[in-house]
Amino acid sequence: ETMVLFTEKRCRHLPVLEDGKVAGMVTDRDIVIRVVAKGGSLETPASEVMTPGAESCREDDNVADAAAKMGSLQIRRLMVLNEGGKVAGILSLGDIALDYGDKAVGHTLEEISAEPASQ
Repeated sequence: ETMVLFTEKRCRHLPVLEDGKVAGMVTDRDIVIRVVAKGGSLETPASEVMTPGAESCREDDNVADAAAKMGSLQIRRLMVLNEGGKVAGILSLGDIALDYGDKAVGHTLEEISAEPASQ
C-alpha cells in the first residue's frame, strides 16, 4: 500500500501512524536505502523502514516559527498537527519556498546545511 501511494500519488514522504498518533515518517529515500539497496522485499512493513518519531508543528503556528524550527533541527519537513493532535499535513521547505519565495527559505536552508556544532 505504501508503494502505491509513492508511485501513483507521487508522494515523497508519508506519516506512519500507530493508534492514530505519529510513530514516524517513511520517505522514498528510506525505501531506497533500507529496502531496495539491501535487496529487500517491497512487502516490508513501513514500521521497519520509517525514521522513528517526527518533528511537528501545529496548524496555527506561523510559517516563520516553523521555518526556524526546521533550521534549528536541521530538517526539511515538519508534520502539521491539528488541535486534536492528528496529522493534518506535512510542511516542507519546498512548500515554504513556493508560497513565500526562495529568499524566505535562504536562512533556513543555510542552517539545515550547516555542520552540526560540536558538543
